[in-house]
Amino acid sequence: MAKWVEWTEEQRAGWNEWLASRPPVIQELAAKLPGDRLYRVKATGQRGTIYSYSESGTVTLIIDGTYCRVMFGQKVFGFSPDDIEECDLPAHDEPVGSFAAESEDKRAFVEETYIPAMREKIQREKGKRA
Repeated sequence: MAKWVEWTEEQRAGWNEWLASRPPVIQELAAKLPGDRLYRVKATGQRGTIYSYSESGTVTLIIDGTYCRVMFGQKVFGFSPDDIEECDLPAHDEPVGSFAAESEDKRAFVEETYIPAMREKIQREKGKRA
């Protein structure tokens, strides 16, 4: 499984010091889901890194196109440890990046690409229910 970052000894010591000051639920969550690993969302296949741990027993991931192809980068909260799994880095020929970040004119991207794609998706969903 992939580490997205190799911490220095000083960074590791800082992490351990910070973690020791957190509530037990955060310590347990961080032990299950270390912050230096890459994770895949089981439901979507998107890859991301830990942004934060919550006392509700969930994590927030950064899913920004660094490790997968996304429409736009985002922080997604509320993942239970059962929702994600450690994964490998994308293959060298696997597309990664953010469509929105690659668009020079983001307004044009939204109006010409994103909105039409969402309308098409909604129409397909309506057709399935009919």
